[in-house]
Amino acid sequence: MRHTRVNGNATSQQISILTRIVGIYMSDTMSRNWVWPMMIATASGATCSLLLPVTGAQDARVANPPIAQTGWLTFDQCLVVAPESYEITAKEGGVIAELTIRENDLVKSGQSIGQIDSENAEIERQLAGMQAQMAKSEASDESGVRLAKNKADDAALHLESSEEMQNKGGASTFEVRQKKLAVEHENWILKQKQLEYAKRQLQAKHSELAYQLADLKVSRMRLNSPATGVVNRVDRRAGETVTVGNTIAKVIRLDELRVDFFVDIKQVDLTSLPDQPVTIAADLGVTGNKTFAGKITGYASEVGSTGKVRVSATVQNQQINDRWVLLPGMPAVLKLAIKSQ
Repeated sequence: MRHTRVNGNATSQQISILTRIVGIYMSDTMSRNWVWPMMIATASGATCSLLLPVTGAQDARVANPPIAQTGWLTFDQCLVVAPESYEITAKEGGVIAELTIRENDLVKSGQSIGQIDSENAEIERQLAGMQAQMAKSEASDESGVRLAKNKADDAALHLESSEEMQNKGGASTFEVRQKKLAVEHENWILKQKQLEYAKRQLQAKHSELAYQLADLKVSRMRLNSPATGVVNRVDRRAGETVTVGNTIAKVIRLDELRVDFFVDIKQVDLTSLPDQPVTIAADLGVTGNKTFAGKITGYASEVGSTGKVRVSATVQNQQINDRWVLLPGMPAVLKLAIKSQ
């Protein structure tokens, strides 16, 4: 079969043949433009082939599942946040006698950073301690109870002896009655002594608690760092008067920071994010760029109106000359390792 091409397009006869073979209607323009790329003729013009895609429902049957591939997503202008911060507040009112910290100082948990004037409180503690010691000494004296107990026992023996004599005719009813009254009297005295002893025990306990309260007041006037970190700011100075609850300084933890960024839920599978590795790159100015390793620690429980969700990563900070280099508020670029399905 000989084919003739006019102006780069198929002839009408060729279009008609192709249309019948394919079984679909093709416009004259479409046929003339696309018929030749779909026909392959041999040199003798004996054969031709049609390359047509499989479409429709047949796609789902023959399509191969996608192959998992590992890659990285980059997020610019991520926010570095200090996840843990602590305010050092005045637990007792008074005048700040001493403050030994400055901004950017490294502090450890429990480290003393200042003192509220505690002269009066220390005197009150000494007085409470002496009162507690005296009360404890008085509470330990059981001699009154022992004496009353002995007298009550003696009165009971005398009554028993009188009752035996009465049975033998050697004692009158009046004498026995007097012995009974003596027993009741001594038992009453014994109970009074026991109550007095119990009261002294309570007084000793009360005095001990009063001393502990005075001691606690003195200790609360010592200003200590609640955690290991860096002094973020100092709000008060020595000589200033503070009341209970006034903030004196703030300490933040910088050895481990949090980096927040927003991910389009169409980009990744959120459930696969926890523990995924990340790298953080930050511009430290004259120090240059520096990278930090971290991992995803969680994501928000709601999606924003833009279809994005906040994701958080924890990153280990680094030190140069005993100073932490990555600081809260710094912009950073985060690269997230993902596995696309």
